[in-house]
Amino acid sequence: MQSDESDKLLMSDNSARQILADYVYVLRDPSHQKTISDIANATVEFSKLHGRTTLGFTEDTVWSKITIRNDTNQPKWYLQNLYPATQDLHFYYQDDSGAWLEQNAQWQDDINSRSIPYPLITFELNIVPGKDKTVYLRHKTQTLVDFKFQILSEGELVSKNRSHSFYHAFFYASLLIIGLINILFAFNNNAIQYLYISIFSLGFLLAYSIYESYFQLFTGIVLGKFALPLLNAAFGFAMLTLLSYFRYLIPSLKKHPTHNVIFVASLFFWLLLPLSSGSKYLSDQQFFFLSMCYFCTSVYVLYLSLHAFITGKLSSKFLIFGTIVFSIFLMTKALHQFGFIGGFIYIDESMRLGVFTLAICMTMTMQDYVNDLQALVDQSNIKFKHVFNNQQDGLCILDTNFDIVEINNEILKTIKNHDTNLKGQNFLSVQSELTANTKNKTKLNTALETVLTGKKTQVEFHVRP
Repeated sequence: MQSDESDKLLMSDNSARQILADYVYVLRDPSHQKTISDIANATVEFSKLHGRTTLGFTEDTVWSKITIRNDTNQPKWYLQNLYPATQDLHFYYQDDSGAWLEQNAQWQDDINSRSIPYPLITFELNIVPGKDKTVYLRHKTQTLVDFKFQILSEGELVSKNRSHSFYHAFFYASLLIIGLINILFAFNNNAIQYLYISIFSLGFLLAYSIYESYFQLFTGIVLGKFALPLLNAAFGFAMLTLLSYFRYLIPSLKKHPTHNVIFVASLFFWLLLPLSSGSKYLSDQQFFFLSMCYFCTSVYVLYLSLHAFITGKLSSKFLIFGTIVFSIFLMTKALHQFGFIGGFIYIDESMRLGVFTLAICMTMTMQDYVNDLQALVDQSNIKFKHVFNNQQDGLCILDTNFDIVEINNEILKTIKNHDTNLKGQNFLSVQSELTANTKNKTKLNTALETVLTGKKTQVEFHVRP
């Protein structure tokens, strides 16, 4: 049993209170039947986490305990869970009379119904100064069994949540601004390709706001049982949009059977996740499959970007950098959730940084891509004008109202006292040897009617009246 004095958390040790994993002991309950009395009197020894912050995914009920010595003169403390998505978390400790006090919170519940209405699950803890107390937590969740806890004083709790809210507000505002800017780019440049980046940014904004319970704070809507399907849908649309973005930038992917199969398989699994909430088994395993999906997608995206860059199919260093940062952080997040990486408490912060970095790099890459396309168009226009203006035949491009769009030098020779710039003027009103012939005007009207039906036509004009 736990008896070593070094295993007791001293409340005066501020750094130890920020990372409790070194003081956490755990016990699995596959039967899901044990009560706090059974656990507190258990003869089975708890096992130590040894600094790990997660057990990964498990169907077992997991009990954890921490022995605390309050060597301060402050009796009131708060235990806060830094992992937002625990579906059912119970907190137990004994009062001075020996009776068990229980507090409970769930990720999907109404924040206002919690005893401490913060997005992060927070429990109140009272320990008499100079006394020891063992606290217990019961984790029953289909999401990650996570032990990123911290114990805070009242002042620290207010300060931490203020800075926490500011940081998240900055992250959400950044993604929102990136999304809106790309919508403006799409309309201003008449380039719907920017909408890939908007959907990616706004998809992650929605997913994170649901995951961290800020969706309810912003909208007042309690999602309840719909939170997980909506989170999966938002995440899925963002990741599928990322794959579509790469397929747009690298057109050869659409011609490669293997890449087409991977894209269709990704589409199937990402759409299956939110739709699987009606299935008991798949619903229970949704967070596991979510982690599997974004782990595999991030590996594939990293491969695509590096392979395309090496083979010369993708030249943007911005996108390569953003993809590497995003994919590495996303894979690290997945490995953490599977239990392979256990001691990194800032895993969510790193993933947010990856999302933000990639959204910025996608925007910069798209700007370069559109600018390159515009440069090609401008170059083609210059070549076209050179050929057009030096033709021996008279050429004139008219719109459906017979207004002049382009006119070459040979046609200008037929126009008396012509202005240097006739664009936008009505061709029939110009004093030209062509338009002076009434038969030519009739032919122009007949040709217009034929072209508007989608057919081609050829017309010969008489120069003299």
